[in-house]
Amino acid sequence: MIAAREALRELFDAVLAPALPSAVWLGVFLLFPWGRGRNGLLALSAATTALQFRDRIPAWLIVHVTAWVLLGVLMRRPTAGGVRWRTALWIMYGWSAAFIVGRFVHVDRGSSWFFATTFPGRVLDMLVYLRLLTAFWEVGSGRIKAFAADALWGWLMMPWAGALLRLSEFLPQWPTLTSGVRPALDVAQWRGRALDWCGHVAFGLGVLTVDGLIKPSLAGSRIAALLWSGFVVAPMGFYLFSHLTARTHQMMAAWVGLRIPDNYRFPIGRPNLSDFWANWNITYTNVFRDLFFYQRWGLKKANPYLNSIVLFTLVGFWHAQNAYWVIWGFLHGVGFAGFLYWRHSLMGLLATRWNIRLPLGPVSSGLITYGFVCLGWLAPPQIIRFLDLAWTSVLNRIAG
Repeated sequence: MIAAREALRELFDAVLAPALPSAVWLGVFLLFPWGRGRNGLLALSAATTALQFRDRIPAWLIVHVTAWVLLGVLMRRPTAGGVRWRTALWIMYGWSAAFIVGRFVHVDRGSSWFFATTFPGRVLDMLVYLRLLTAFWEVGSGRIKAFAADALWGWLMMPWAGALLRLSEFLPQWPTLTSGVRPALDVAQWRGRALDWCGHVAFGLGVLTVDGLIKPSLAGSRIAALLWSGFVVAPMGFYLFSHLTARTHQMMAAWVGLRIPDNYRFPIGRPNLSDFWANWNITYTNVFRDLFFYQRWGLKKANPYLNSIVLFTLVGFWHAQNAYWVIWGFLHGVGFAGFLYWRHSLMGLLATRWNIRLPLGPVSSGLITYGFVCLGWLAPPQIIRFLDLAWTSVLNRIAG
């Protein structure tokens, strides 16, 4: 009973409490007609943003006003001769540098400034950084031909979390959102998502309850506790938290007529790494795929193996600028490149030259995939520890 209560408390703290500002936004929008017009919607979004970032309002303004100004500069640049795209590249380079510096200064040093509020880099976190980067990319590449200032600020201040809704996906929906008419709800689709949400909640409560019951018995075995955490609690917990957060906001957004794409589609149990990552954090994975997987890096054509390693290493660096996440990204990149080589070359070579076939069913392939992903989370600390010991040994030998 105690474990169940703790599980409910963890669920509320992780998923429901952060969604309360968005729930207030939704309630005002549905109950008061003035909240459905352009001015009312912007005022409502501004109030919700101020509530969410109440201790970081100056920092939030610095980040987003800067983004607004830079997008305006991009729109005024000519598209002929690639002028706008080259400008967008320099803006994205500078934006990335600001993100890295901000993460290092605030996350690693914990400093604050600007009227005792947080450093702007704390607002320019990994999600906000990538969201705004996609806007620079879409405007610079010409995918977005024009936008109104009110639509841009409506996108910047929308309270929905979870999936990454690109500016190009939001702009066509802005006229409907500000039409003043309460939108019709797709009941069948909403019911399906609600059932999915309830199923994941039940599963999450079960995992948390079992963890609370089992954890005391694992206290005497470090390896057993590590395996239980690394293969069950940590990956399942992160997936459930992320999926439920995205689904909660997606369901609330549906009531105002805003379509937010799915961000998770049951990645655990997928038969290979490609299917796993295609269904894990989908909207963010797609951004990295679009930015890096098809790059030629000066070669005649894109190399999928090199690009897999570069892409995943940069994803790790995006999470945090430290050894753990860089090694995490590199390991997953090597694993994904190995999978591509196996599927496109090695599997056929073994079958045609040596008549060797490895029939893997969906269960065994799903377990192998899930096991590799979990090892990718567990292995970096061990690699860091090994490298540290090796480096220390080298220095001791040099010192004599």
